[in-house]
Amino acid sequence: MGTEPGTQGSSGGPAGRFRKISKPLMEKKRRARINVSLEQLRSLLEKHYSHQIRKRKLEKADILELSVKYMKSLQSSVQGRGGPGRFGGEEPCVHTGPDN
Repeated sequence: MGTEPGTQGSSGGPAGRFRKISKPLMEKKRRARINVSLEQLRSLLEKHYSHQIRKRKLEKADILELSVKYMKSLQSSVQGRGGPGRFGGEEPCVHTGPDN
């Protein structure tokens, strides 16, 4: 006997509806976290590179490129002083858990 498509399986029950709702919400939160971090980077970079940055809005790619440039300059200055390895002897701080 025929069943309606979409009434059974992973999307038919309450859990399936929750997943459909939560995926867009999770994506929205992920994008918001990315945008907040990019805004913080932009603010820091504008202070450091104020003489090089024109009075236009930095695009996300610009922010990432300037961040890489700055990190490389920090890395070479630490290595030039004979300092410790990769992260100055400290572990990098990386957000890996869900937002609270």
